[in-house]
Amino acid sequence: AKQLLNAAGQSAGFKTNTITLASATYQGQAVQLKEDLRQLNIDVDIQVVSTADYTRRAFVEKDFEMVSGQDFSADDPDILGDRYISTSPQNYTGYANTQVDTWFGQQTQTVDQKQRKVIVDQIQAKLMEDVPALYTFISNAHYFYAGHIRGNRRSPLNANAERMEARGMFSSTGA
Repeated sequence: AKQLLNAAGQSAGFKTNTITLASATYQGQAVQLKEDLRQLNIDVDIQVVSTADYTRRAFVEKDFEMVSGQDFSADDPDILGDRYISTSPQNYTGYANTQVDTWFGQQTQTVDQKQRKVIVDQIQAKLMEDVPALYTFISNAHYFYAGHIRGNRRSPLNANAERMEARGMFSSTGA
């Protein structure tokens, strides 16, 4: 990260802000982000906001530089599309790429798994190139799913070995 900042002419660092909700978990994650970025000479101002302000700023006005909270990078392209399809109300980053929109549409209509993988790989490569959002690891984020739940497994696709993925967590009887 330091090499990339140096290459971008930002070796002296810069100031930015993050909005977060007034819960201990969200604020703790914001503090962890601040400390992680401080090591790169990036000064993060934490702005604790109400739920109404968070919703307005994040989803309506897109008035933020970073968001700290429990958002996730879904490993299912049908769920992930909500974050990146330009017309989606869940696309709070404002990312818009007509080719990515087209690919998401194609992959949802493609039954052949090999062809669908080709399309999803194209989406992934473009998102990695454009970096419309960057999901960071927070060590206590794995508490959502208890380890004793039948079928519990980690997903290597999330780029976060500690975050449990929800598919396959329940038996066919729902128990």
